[in-house]
Amino acid sequence: MTPHIDDLALIDLSLGTGHHPHLDACVRCRDAADEVREAMHLLASSLAPLRPPPELRARLLAAVAGPIADHAAALATMFERPEPELRALLRDIERDQIAWTPMLPGIEHHAVRVAPGRDAGVFRVAPGTHFPHHRHVGEERMHVLQGSCSDSLGVVLGPGDEHSFAAGTAHALITHRGPPLLLAYIGGGSELTGLPL
Repeated sequence: MTPHIDDLALIDLSLGTGHHPHLDACVRCRDAADEVREAMHLLASSLAPLRPPPELRARLLAAVAGPIADHAAALATMFERPEPELRALLRDIERDQIAWTPMLPGIEHHAVRVAPGRDAGVFRVAPGTHFPHHRHVGEERMHVLQGSCSDSLGVVLGPGDEHSFAAGTAHALITHRGPPLLLAYIGGGSELTGLPL
């Protein structure tokens, strides 16, 4: 006679680690496996839910984000420029066929021509880089094209997220692991404050 499956093996089976052929022939072990599986589900549902860190959402979105050219319509509205022009710019960014101006270690900038008196462009910021503390002279609107970041005010942004900062707002950013942060912005300019993150 074939021995019955022991409790430890039943736990392994209830976790989905495999199938034991004995279960096909033994009603007693099959019922025991069902009981253990139900107990494992009840055990899991009895645990207090954990709130994932906000950065996890941004990192997950960054991991599954599509081509940055998909953001052309949003940028056309933000920059008040024709969508085909923005789609071409984003494709050039994807192909690394635009000129970036180095600003600080890990931070590069590409200006976008918009209405006079407004500052606009795209920042490319390496993962793990601290974007220095700065104050917005005028209102600024941001749209994340790729990557993710957190700021010193508690805002967490991932691909497709937009956020506005009122004039006078001061903050700093840090980029998360993953692809470089590509951050489109339009505003009235900003000034570095020299304060730490």
